[in-house]
Amino acid sequence: MGLRNHRYKSFFKFQKSPLLALSILTFISLVFMFFENLNGRFTISDFRVYYEAADRIINGLPLYRHLENAHYVFKYSPVSAMMYIPFTILPFSIAKFIYWIFLTLVIAFGFALILKILQPNIFKNEIFKANLIILLMIPILALHFLRELHLGQVNHLLMVIYVVVLYFNLKSKKITSAFFLSISIFIKPFGLIFFPYFLIKRDWKTLIYSLIFLAILVLLPLLYTHSIDNMISEYGRWYRELLIELEKKQPLLTDRNHTIFSFVARYTPAYYLIVAGFSSTIFKMIILALIGVLYFFLFKRPAKPDQIQIIDFAILTSTIPLLAFTSANSFIFTGIGVMVILFHWKQLKLIDKWIAVLAFILIGGNFEEIIGSYLSVLIENMSFISPGTILLIYSLSVLRFKLSTGKTLQST
Repeated sequence: MGLRNHRYKSFFKFQKSPLLALSILTFISLVFMFFENLNGRFTISDFRVYYEAADRIINGLPLYRHLENAHYVFKYSPVSAMMYIPFTILPFSIAKFIYWIFLTLVIAFGFALILKILQPNIFKNEIFKANLIILLMIPILALHFLRELHLGQVNHLLMVIYVVVLYFNLKSKKITSAFFLSISIFIKPFGLIFFPYFLIKRDWKTLIYSLIFLAILVLLPLLYTHSIDNMISEYGRWYRELLIELEKKQPLLTDRNHTIFSFVARYTPAYYLIVAGFSSTIFKMIILALIGVLYFFLFKRPAKPDQIQIIDFAILTSTIPLLAFTSANSFIFTGIGVMVILFHWKQLKLIDKWIAVLAFILIGGNFEEIIGSYLSVLIENMSFISPGTILLIYSLSVLRFKLSTGKTLQST
């Protein structure tokens, strides 16, 4: 009887643990890894691309478009390939397990850090709330971070790096913030979206330090090319890969093009302009300019940085998959925004709550196992995830507007 009471007390104590929700998140990831391996689906193909690229650098082999493996295509920067060299210490059969666990820890750390930025003492003073937000977040974003794990991609890693950039920026550690931002750009250039933001905010230190680190990091391939000329040639080959990739991008009116350009072209009267032969490039430039103007006036509104900058980052990261043609699971970049909305849930009006719920469903509700393959393919083809993200950005903008007009958003 005493042992049973001890177990009940231990379980009740664990319920009060700040690690409860993060432990559940980690457990889900590890169970998923077990079944992936059991079912012969544990390939994490994207990680393999990085792994083989790093291995080729070590062995002095061509990094781009080598002939001995026609299925191998590395289209990222030479610097990003070098970052994966530590994994090549182990054979791929073992390294893939390590990388899965690494990504799992990154995911858990990222969500914890977002909450810590929103409320520094949340894991001490409001443990229940912290656990509840993470537990609510899991079903909303599970589709994306589980897909991220399955493929071994870097999108969630990038999102967490952006959160780290914000964290150190708020701590006025501009050099550290700029360093991580520069690293992210060499993994994928999505981080360039923050440069206009820092320019609007006149954060000259972050901008200048970022440019300095970019200039330093760009020289890293010298370690294996051994000359400036060879390094320039390597970057030239990367540039050609980018051109090849851009040529593969789908036309605006094609299914599963989840960019905002395609969404507007397919579901507004702009459709008739595109069909009539209006330049897709000019159309994209007009949409991009409109977004730029809207964000300029939004971000220019006065507010205290420590209250609002995470909302700004959430808006910018959520915008990334709307601008860059990529797969649906890249909408994991909405993760910061989802947690911000959940954190401030009680501050939203009823209509805004319904809008946020609709956004959550459209972003993370396309589970084929639940809704069936036919409906899942239909939702994917029609790019419902795009309006879901737009609605999320709208909800974030409502929160920011309240802050900029002096209305408090202290969570209760």
